[in-house]
This record gives sequence, C-alpha cells and structure tokens, in this order.
Amino acid sequence: MSDKATVHLPRELSAKGMKIKIELPEWANVRTHEVSIELDGKVLQSVSLKPGYHELEVPSAALRGNGVLAVDAQPAFSLPAPDGRKVTMRILAVWSGETRLSQSHTAER
Repeated sequence: MSDKATVHLPRELSAKGMKIKIELPEWANVRTHEVSIELDGKVLQSVSLKPGYHELEVPSAALRGNGVLAVDAQPAFSLPAPDGRKVTMRILAVWSGETRLSQSHTAER
C-alpha cells in the first residue's frame, strides 16, 4: 500500500485542472497538517492546514499532460477503536473540470 493517495491522470483530464476535497478531522487532535500535492514526484503545492474541510485546486497549467498526481498529508493518526488504522486524511472527492472522478476514500499509512 502506498503512503500517498494517487490519481493516474490522462491528458484529457489534466487539461481541465483538478480539485481535491479533503477532510482533516478535528477529533484526530492534530493542530496542523502538512499537505502536499505532487505530479510525477515533483511537489506542485505544499500547505499547512488546520483541521476541517478543504478544497485544493491544481490549475491545468501545472499538470502538463499524462502523469500521476499524488496527495500526501502528515502526520498520520489512528482511527478510533476498534478500527485503529493509521490514516492521514479523508479524500471526499476529486474533480476534473465539472467531472467528479472519485468517491470518498481514506488515505491509510
């Protein structure tokens, strides 16, 4: 399992840019999360975010055709018992233009 949530990005989607909606839960007792977005291993954005719901935007100019878009957040925290998995965020949705590409997903460590 990867430490980062990834989206394989075909050229027709990258031309529209991307929006990624994430949740950094307040109950995790983390004051600040470091969130980064990478394309093919190169950091496009890195931001410090407080707990809550956030929408990250990646403009089409930054995406340049085919590639792998990765989203990472630090630090990891444990889900409440009895689950206990180590996770970093919950990805609520991914859009390219007006097209929704994903359903909710929890990024595990």
